[in-house]
Amino acid sequence: MTLPRALKLPALALGVLLAIGAVVWLVARRGIWQTGAQVAAVLQTTLPGTSGDPATTRNIRFPLYEGNSRVLTTLMLGQTAEPLEGGRYMISGLRIENYSQTPGGPTTNYVIEAPKCLLDPSRKVASSDGRMFIRSTDGNFMTTGIGFEWRHLDSHLTISNEVLTHVTRPEPTSSPKAKP
Repeated sequence: MTLPRALKLPALALGVLLAIGAVVWLVARRGIWQTGAQVAAVLQTTLPGTSGDPATTRNIRFPLYEGNSRVLTTLMLGQTAEPLEGGRYMISGLRIENYSQTPGGPTTNYVIEAPKCLLDPSRKVASSDGRMFIRSTDGNFMTTGIGFEWRHLDSHLTISNEVLTHVTRPEPTSSPKAKP
């Protein structure tokens, strides 16, 4: 059976798209693809935003792994993402969770939050000139400031202005008094 001439080009295009999709799925499943292209693929899924902009994506999740392993070290979350020039995105409602692996499973080390943030997935950098908060999950440490840059590759955080830090000492555990 031969296809009519008018259907050959669309059929070829569909076949190529299916092949590319299968390769991307296989590469992502095997954990080989550990670049900023992951976030581009996640963010390019267009969902209607509250503003009606079809390029706005909601409820984004961008996992970052240790080297080429499947060990999750950071999860970047956002309420919305708007594409900008150069493959970057403006994220609203940013939340960055950093993890370490323990015998009992992953443990959250700290959480960074910012109302608005510029995300550069190819460099794995988040930055903002607005307010930000970073806190430990045990509540013993919290820092706020205005303006920051966070780099995943070397886990480096720079806070620019009006930096305030609050440290709480854990309550000492009560021990029985020694008898004389």
